[in-house]
Amino acid sequence: MPLSAAPEPKRRFVPSKWEKQKVMKIVRAIRQGRIVPNKPKTLDDRPQFYSIWETAASDHPAPAPAPKPRLPTNAESYNPPEEYLPTEEERKEWEEQDREDRERDFLPQKHSALRLVPAYPEFIKNRFDRLLDLYLAPRIQRRRLNIDPDSLIPTLPSPQSLRPFPTYLSLYQHHHTSRARCLSISPDDEWVVSGDENGVVSLWEVITGHEAARWSFEQRIGSITWCPRKDVSYFVVGLEEEIIFLSPPFVTGSVSSATKTLFDLEAAGSGGIQAVGSSSASSASTVSWTMTHRGTKSASSTIQGSAAIIHDVLQCVRLPRGSGRVAQLSFHRKGDYLSSLSVAGSGTGQSSVWIHQVSKQHSQAPFKNVKGTVQKSMFHPIKPHFFVATQRYVRVYDLAAQQLLKTYLTGIKWISSLDIHPSGDHFIVGGYDKKLCWFDLELSDKPYKVLRYHTRAIRALAFHPTFPLFVSCADDGSIQVFHARVYNDLMSDPLIVPLKILRGKTATTTKANSQGGGGLSVVGVHQVVDGLGILDIQWCHSRPWLVSAGADGTVAVWCP
Repeated sequence: MPLSAAPEPKRRFVPSKWEKQKVMKIVRAIRQGRIVPNKPKTLDDRPQFYSIWETAASDHPAPAPAPKPRLPTNAESYNPPEEYLPTEEERKEWEEQDREDRERDFLPQKHSALRLVPAYPEFIKNRFDRLLDLYLAPRIQRRRLNIDPDSLIPTLPSPQSLRPFPTYLSLYQHHHTSRARCLSISPDDEWVVSGDENGVVSLWEVITGHEAARWSFEQRIGSITWCPRKDVSYFVVGLEEEIIFLSPPFVTGSVSSATKTLFDLEAAGSGGIQAVGSSSASSASTVSWTMTHRGTKSASSTIQGSAAIIHDVLQCVRLPRGSGRVAQLSFHRKGDYLSSLSVAGSGTGQSSVWIHQVSKQHSQAPFKNVKGTVQKSMFHPIKPHFFVATQRYVRVYDLAAQQLLKTYLTGIKWISSLDIHPSGDHFIVGGYDKKLCWFDLELSDKPYKVLRYHTRAIRALAFHPTFPLFVSCADDGSIQVFHARVYNDLMSDPLIVPLKILRGKTATTTKANSQGGGGLSVVGVHQVVDGLGILDIQWCHSRPWLVSAGADGTVAVWCP
């Protein structure tokens, strides 16, 4: 501002009324107690700095005592004995070493009097290291638990006490130049039927491995299952948009007549379809039950006359066009209802589930829209429930009430297999991410136990119908056999014990020939071919025998 000689204005000598109002406002707040002036400090106030080792927190146990500093030795004396004094070589070696590698932080020195001792140059650094020791020292004194490591391992029974279970390769047979994709065992445990990707269905004898019959189709085989009824004898083959009912050629007597009567159109009435939620007239053309089939080419000469094959076809179910290959077939325990799962494309397309009633030649679609691609579907062994496994979830439906009961979270990235315990209270799920999950239906919607024993993708799982056993097979070419005992007591957890790892890389076995004989040979069974190992596995119903089908075209029987 420029200098001015003007007289001062009067307002600079008169008290400001605005400042007076501000001061009175503060005075009124102090009188009303809204503003409390600072109290004077007393001697009882807590100091600003205190020792963390002396004051214990109220919610913590008493602190551990501070670590004590190391006591001085003779080498730290101002007048140490001669043997503690370093030589010139030791002094030079000490100076060349790194600070972390030195045995001492100082070199002993000799002084004739205490007044001649100079100031210690490392004093500040030693004090800083001491403070670090106090700062990083544990505040709580923990007790060391003396626990035997062996006591933490659960006590499992010896596998020898859990016999019988499969332990060795008994016999094997080969499919010709193709992968053995699926198999199924007859209820009397006498026959096993297998299918490959070339469309060949072979009927083997379980005990000898003799191939008794062979059927050839133009499409590759997707799934095979045998009817669980013992009064009739037939098996079902899943093809591309088609399901074929076949009868074994050696069935005679009352079983043969009962089987033919079951599929007699005049006795059963005309076939048809009914989809849930839609009229039968609008959907009658989608699925048809006929006596003719597409694609049967020839039969093996082991059957008397090729014309016998025509009579072996009992029924043919044609699925809607575009439904794809029948990837799974599953019978109800009574043998009258059959569920089929068709997947279009290479396994990632649209999937469709159908339930077929054999006695009435009737088909129905239980779901209009299924969330996700269905991987597996099965009937509950006791209750009218239906299990549907999608890519990551397993859903349980009540067929009688037509409603969803529960959804189980598997934690598997891609489900590959599913099987239900004969008691109906447990089920297992396998995935392509090498995990096997055991579920308790009454416990939780999350796995009770997760097993990781395979090194590659799991392909199939199977509970034994009568013995407390279950198995899993994978693309690593191995079969894992487990003991699985389920107790009637709801308070007892299932006992799961790994028993045996079956591998068939090289084995000396009995190979059956076409004449029914055999001989010893060293072969490779269930070799990993193109990244695929064992593709399917089934138990015999009344014996602890195991039958497996591999990507190398072998069908093997494993016995105790």
